[in-house]
Amino acid sequence: LVTLVFNNQAYGNVQQMQKNRYGGRVIATDLQNPDIVAMAQSFGARAARVETPEALVAAMTEAFGHDLPTVIEVPHGDVPTIDRFRALGKVRG
Repeated sequence: LVTLVFNNQAYGNVQQMQKNRYGGRVIATDLQNPDIVAMAQSFGARAARVETPEALVAAMTEAFGHDLPTVIEVPHGDVPTIDRFRALGKVRG
């Protein structure tokens, strides 16, 4: 079992929605996450934090080569809001 945790230290979709709809103002969306790698290891899982696409490929390749559960944390910043993708559903029917 390999679990990827995409960590933006926030409720990212909610934060982007607030920024777009309320003139850049946000409230109650920033998180102070625990150390994901240390927490996974404390439960006996293998764990890694990766910063680049190449490191992600290497970590996943290694993870699939073991029988232990593995957690891979992928820190990242803001991502585009999903609002425009919701509109596509209406266009496509």
